[in-house]
Amino acid sequence: MAKSELRIPLPNARPRLLPRARRSIAAEMAVSPEKREEVTIVVRSRGPEAEWQALVHELSTTLPKTRRYLTRAEFKKQWGASPRDIAAVESFARLYRLKVVSADVFRRCVVVSGTQKQLERAFSVTFIPVRHLTGIYRAHRETPQVDEAVAGIVECVFGLDNLPAAETHLVAPPPDDAGTMDRSELLTAYSVPRAPFGARKRISGRGQCVAVIELGGGYYLSDYKRYFRQLGLEPPPLRVKRIGDAQNEPASPEAIQKYWDALQFGHFDPSKPITGSYRSDGQVAWTIETTMDLQLVGTIAPQATLLLVQSPNNDQGEYHALTSAIADARNDPSVISCSWGSAECRHTPAFMMAMDRWFQAAAVLGISVCYSSGDAGDGAIPMAQPPECKGLNFKICFPASSPHVLACGGTTLDPKEHKETAWKQVMAGATMAGGGGFSTMFDKPPWQGGIDADAWLPRGASSGRGRAIPDVAAKADFDHAFSVVVGGVEVASGGTSAAVPVWGGMMAVMNDGLKGRAGAIAPLFYNGLADGALRDITEGNTGYFHAEKGWDPCTGWGSPNGTALLRALSARPPRGRR
Repeated sequence: MAKSELRIPLPNARPRLLPRARRSIAAEMAVSPEKREEVTIVVRSRGPEAEWQALVHELSTTLPKTRRYLTRAEFKKQWGASPRDIAAVESFARLYRLKVVSADVFRRCVVVSGTQKQLERAFSVTFIPVRHLTGIYRAHRETPQVDEAVAGIVECVFGLDNLPAAETHLVAPPPDDAGTMDRSELLTAYSVPRAPFGARKRISGRGQCVAVIELGGGYYLSDYKRYFRQLGLEPPPLRVKRIGDAQNEPASPEAIQKYWDALQFGHFDPSKPITGSYRSDGQVAWTIETTMDLQLVGTIAPQATLLLVQSPNNDQGEYHALTSAIADARNDPSVISCSWGSAECRHTPAFMMAMDRWFQAAAVLGISVCYSSGDAGDGAIPMAQPPECKGLNFKICFPASSPHVLACGGTTLDPKEHKETAWKQVMAGATMAGGGGFSTMFDKPPWQGGIDADAWLPRGASSGRGRAIPDVAAKADFDHAFSVVVGGVEVASGGTSAAVPVWGGMMAVMNDGLKGRAGAIAPLFYNGLADGALRDITEGNTGYFHAEKGWDPCTGWGSPNGTALLRALSARPPRGRR
């Protein structure tokens, strides 16, 4: 292959919206022509698009008992990249003196490395340093281009920037006098189903693997063991997969204690980092997030295997974390649980489309994917206004906005009365509420045809009109908080960060009870499955939006009634229907 004089911009690949670049000694370290970097080139699928969409629809909208999911071998053969396309991309890389690090037909990607100068030439970009709260990062302002010979093959390129991709959906703690949530109360409140032949024994996720993806921080194994032993349980089997240069780097117990005390008692200046730097604060937040996710999934499904996937917090890392979990035949996760995200406007369309394609792949393989809808309510409250998203008053988070994930909002749960309302609280001076609203990126899927965004939004509102979230909800409040162990510290936890692992654990329980896989279930709730299988939340608000009977942008269709949900998912359609 010879270099082509005709260069083609990649579709939907506008660069990230960036703050003003600043140069400094640290900036020169981020952008240096001879510094080597790795980037990931995503290659098209070999199969016909119409057939793929029909397959995704069938394996998302029919009842689980009628579905025949693809095996990974079938997926690779029918819907992976073609070896010819992989070879063409490898040839393109070598023309620009890039080294081919790896190529993966199943995950449809080629990883290449080169100096920053070589990467600039290969993709027609100019790297610039960008200051972020957590450090100096590499970015560019041009739309990447490739040679005409591979323009129809390459879908997108990740790694040209290494900006942070997501934030934890972790909220500040309550005062010391707030109550805590007992495990038995939680299992009872959400009616986690009992085994058919053991009235006292609950279904516990046996034989299932839940992948928990985290983008920073880490965990202490001693915390993990202590937490479950305090519950009188054996710690679930825990396996770890690391992406790229990710490491298990939990914040120190001293930093965790300082961070938590400052938030709990209000002894901090909101304009300054709590632990000395924003990078350190972020490490604490991700450590709490990672620990909470593992402990709460295991609280609901104590006999499931947990797979912790640790990845760098950037688009490239997030892509590899998700695709590696989906491709993992050894651990074979049936559920993926993620308690993070960020406003749609912070992502490029190319990134969201590429990730959504893999959420579709998860559905085809029978993997349930759960994401938190965020803690910014309707997106119009002050804390929800990122500078990149000017002019959009109502906004929602991605990946929760993908039509192919289960978007999880938050509730306030009274564990004694088993009554729930939409979650909204003021924590450490900031208003927090379950995220919800309408996508600017993804069209409204056919199964949400009964939802009219304009009926929910004020006249003239700046908002998307597409995919509506959340689909479901679970406990997020701090009135009776979940208590987890982080760095030896007893930490109260909540937010939609807590709601997602509750649903992740519940889906492992559903799969155990089904002796199969539920897979993608969000579309089913819009076709009647929610009736009786979920507790409809009809009180409370998340800002402008108010909860009401049926679906609403505060809590979706409601919180789980595990016993009824398992019964509904186990149903078979009348003979002659699917």
